[in-house]
Amino acid sequence: MVLALGCCGCVVLLCIRGPILSLYAISDEARAAAYGVITVLACVQPSFAIDATSIVGILRGGGDTRTAFAIDCGGLWLISIPLGLLAGFVLKLPLPFVYLCMKMDSPVKATLSFIRIQSGNWIRNVTR
Repeated sequence: MVLALGCCGCVVLLCIRGPILSLYAISDEARAAAYGVITVLACVQPSFAIDATSIVGILRGGGDTRTAFAIDCGGLWLISIPLGLLAGFVLKLPLPFVYLCMKMDSPVKATLSFIRIQSGNWIRNVTR
């Protein structure tokens, strides 16, 4: 269900990016950059939906807060920030590509949290 909702969110973002950007009086360069960022956000939406639901909803809700913390912070500090710095400051890529590199933690976090959920080791008694 989360994957379906993430895909719906992707389609909605792709459909409304033009009309939303037309509301703003911005330069063509800023419009192109924003259009690219919204496109990247839309494409990453399905994996982000899985990642957020798995980590925040299932793992934390089930009492496995240490693993949720490790996956969440590990993705940020080991993937997003280094890739963003590399793409922006070293490779000097355009903004949409830098943003894409910074969102690459989402598929990794979704995969790691899915593996943890499938293992069954995340279930804790949180009713004590």
